[in-house]
Amino acid sequence: MEVEIHTNITRMIDSFRENVSLLTPDEKKFEQPINSLRKPCQIHVLSSPNRLFHLIIISHFEQLEDKSIKFLQLDPEKYVEQLEQFLDSDLWRFKEETLAGFEVKLGSYYSDRLIPVFVEFAQDIMKDRKNQLGGQELINEKFAVWKINGKLESFDFVGQSKAHILEYKRYAEEAKKTPNIIVSPNKELMIPGLSTYCYPPILVGEFNPPFRDRVFGRERELLKMPVLVEDFQGDKLIVSKGGLIGITSTNKGHAEEVFNAFMGCALCIGLSLHSVKTHEMAETGFYKDTYVAQGFTWSESSLRMSQFSWVRSPVSVTRLQISEDDLRLIVSALRELWANKRLLDNVRLLLGSYTLFSNQDFSQSFITSWSIIERYLYSLWAAKLEGPNITNGIRESLNKWDVSRIIEILHLDNFLDEDDYVEMKYLQGVRNKTIHEGYRVPQKLSNRCLDLSFEIIRKQMNITSTLSPNRILTV
Repeated sequence: MEVEIHTNITRMIDSFRENVSLLTPDEKKFEQPINSLRKPCQIHVLSSPNRLFHLIIISHFEQLEDKSIKFLQLDPEKYVEQLEQFLDSDLWRFKEETLAGFEVKLGSYYSDRLIPVFVEFAQDIMKDRKNQLGGQELINEKFAVWKINGKLESFDFVGQSKAHILEYKRYAEEAKKTPNIIVSPNKELMIPGLSTYCYPPILVGEFNPPFRDRVFGRERELLKMPVLVEDFQGDKLIVSKGGLIGITSTNKGHAEEVFNAFMGCALCIGLSLHSVKTHEMAETGFYKDTYVAQGFTWSESSLRMSQFSWVRSPVSVTRLQISEDDLRLIVSALRELWANKRLLDNVRLLLGSYTLFSNQDFSQSFITSWSIIERYLYSLWAAKLEGPNITNGIRESLNKWDVSRIIEILHLDNFLDEDDYVEMKYLQGVRNKTIHEGYRVPQKLSNRCLDLSFEIIRKQMNITSTLSPNRILTV
């Protein structure tokens, strides 16, 4: 059987290369790294003990011989140890190279990318499978993994190769009928950057893809098209139709601050987005001419980051739909906010508080909202102490007053109206119980504090009207 499989794979490689050479230049643009068999190419076949589940690992290493084919039949008693040995083999101990200008983590090997694939393979290894190509996964530009279910000797390798060629031709033909189809990334055409998705998922503008695009599965490609590309702080800020927000910067700290400022402005205007955590960003390449994002490296660590997988797998999802004018309004607010560091910090606190509240962490949300209110009170107090009759010595002494006394004086001097005074005094009491007595803040009280902090921030940002996004089911 092993000799037969070796022959079939060799024929598959030869068939692929022969047919690729016959493609037109436009058709060749649609060759996919996930199923390419160009030189150099090495193939490793890992077969499960019952011979019904297989991994085909296709690598493209210059260091290894072209068209080399290795076969590993796993033992039913030792397959876990065999997979571990395969991962530890010198065969895969090549250090990862840079991708689109990114530096990879020190000590990272290509073999590290196979660990989750092998874990899933080991967990599923004893299940019955039909004779078909179960799935394909591009690990990076150097190798891909195919999952084959059923008897390996019955799998039509050459037929699969020809199917891929026909797919390239179909994509090329469709590109003539529908402009802006996205092709495989070319590093020379890419600008490195970082990106994340809005969460909850959003849609910018209308989404009514033609029947032809639905038939050929182009809905998700259309969602990747940029609807906004603007200069921002020396970089390009990009927002796609499907809610991807990117920046042509590889500075993760800066990108995180920009993304959260964007989410915060959207929240204040009426689009209920959540804060972005440090691990919720993807290294991304952007095409130099179109700024379409392509070629991501990310960790699927949250619901937000799972959206990067939706490009590969059709997922119906409810999105918050806004117009392109709404998006420009958010970016305009972002530009104004960026110039005010203290207000920027407050907006980020508000975004964090809203995210905590949405995750039902009501006590922590309350404390975060209260910090916004307290900062607001101290800003009113500082403004009051700027009077001409207050000396530096008096000002220094008064700045040491606690917030309870400050609330009283601000109320007496008409810096706070009666309603705000009553509400702040009450919420301050809840804050003290929470900090000093471990009081668990209920949802209703947490919401009251959040609402007041929203009111303060919107007033500081001069926001007088808000968006009312629609909910729409899309992919």
